Amino acid sequence: MGVQNLHINKYIQLFLKHGKYSLTLSHDDVFTFSDTYTYTLKVTDKAMFFNIYNGLMSKNFGVKYKEPKNFKNKFMPASSQR
Repeated sequence: MGVQNLHINKYIQLFLKHGKYSLTLSHDDVFTFSDTYTYTLKVTDKAMFFNIYNGLMSKNFGVKYKEPKNFKNKFMPASSQR
């Protein structure tokens, strides 16, 4: 399962069984580089919210276990247009 080019302020929702999963993030820059990193995640019964972001020469993510502040006002499903 994958998502290509998830734009800013968009989200996807996944329902996963408990267990370990791999999260692979890739970052392509037209002029300088392309890289891919894979992280291991442990999914439990708690809801998990991931903030995935690019840095100048990297990509990374953060995890929260409660809905981020203003989530419903700030973000829209990836399939929606604003």
